Amino acid sequence: MTMLRTAAASAVLICAGAMASAATFDWGALAVGVGEGSYGNPNQVPNASVAGGSWDGFVYTVDGISTAAFEALAYDSTDPANTGTYVQEYSYLDGISNNQPGGLGVCSDLTNYQCTPSNDDNAGIMGGTSSSSTYFDAVVLAFSTDVTLTDLVLRDDNHNLLSSGTILLGDASTNNATDLASWSIGTPLPGNSSNVWVFASCPDCAHFYIDQMSVSQVPVPAAGLLLLGGLGGLAGLRRRKKAA
Repeated sequence: MTMLRTAAASAVLICAGAMASAATFDWGALAVGVGEGSYGNPNQVPNASVAGGSWDGFVYTVDGISTAAFEALAYDSTDPANTGTYVQEYSYLDGISNNQPGGLGVCSDLTNYQCTPSNDDNAGIMGGTSSSSTYFDAVVLAFSTDVTLTDLVLRDDNHNLLSSGTILLGDASTNNATDLASWSIGTPLPGNSSNVWVFASCPDCAHFYIDQMSVSQVPVPAAGLLLLGGLGGLAGLRRRKKAA
């Protein structure tokens, strides 16, 4: 009976681990809840409960999955000598504009943690405001576990929903701009999984904010379930031997 109990307990643990958690991060609501400005700045007072989860001043946690926008970058697509390299930018939480939420974006210049100029959509333009710039902006998100993307709600620089167009994204295997894959908005998201994701606006694409993002935690590998099956088989064999 001991082995049977062990197998039963293993079944509970493995099945619990195999059930993938899911979470929706509402960056637009977070920007309103903690305050607009550069990500994690001292003016954003930590709030134990906000935007469907919790915020500690830098880490945003929903349904047991945590994430942080730990880096923002820009890339000049026209500079051959700089191909595949980035320059540092600022992750930015943008609040309400035109009665619509913003979300998580990128800013190139700050004054007192606020984007300068104040139109907030100068990301990747190295302090300029021209939408024809050859720079694109990129924000890097780190998660507490490997996740796949299941839904992504984006907004443009005027906070309107982006229902079409192209954005670049990639998982942890991405090490330069040329590795980022083009994703057509409105099509199924890539099925790759990673604990680090890169989101970028490509040249001639609209600037973007991540308003909402849904992720699914990668489940326990099937090998764990096979191990459980082996334990159950051994338990059954032991019972038959005892009965004989």
